[in-house]
Amino acid sequence: NNMPWTPIGFNPNGEAGNENYFTGTFDGNGKVISSLTVKSDGNAGLFGVLNGKVMNLTLEGVDISGNGYVGGMVGYLKGTVDKCKVDDSIIKNVAEASVAATGSVVGYAASSAIIMNVTSNVSGLNTVGYEE
Repeated sequence: NNMPWTPIGFNPNGEAGNENYFTGTFDGNGKVISSLTVKSDGNAGLFGVLNGKVMNLTLEGVDISGNGYVGGMVGYLKGTVDKCKVDDSIIKNVAEASVAATGSVVGYAASSAIIMNVTSNVSGLNTVGYEE
């Protein structure tokens, strides 16, 4: 279908509030998610806000657009991303504020974030590659 995906751990007002963090473990088990479309008014990615772990997952041919922190896998990361890949995708940030970051796999990585064994091949727009 053509319905946009609502990010897991999405906060509708664009803030990274604790009440909406995804805090579990998502093991993709080597699977590929393809042709995903995300259009968000807040943090965007497969996960909007993650304080848990995502691992063993590939995103391919995704189109992600958000306002704030935007990444293919995770918009705002306080947890862990391990063995993940984002390929042949478009990542767009429509934020005009100074608090915005865009990344291929992770949009914004807080000081507690752990990112390991990731690869990507994407096109990005607006404040690409920011870390606290």
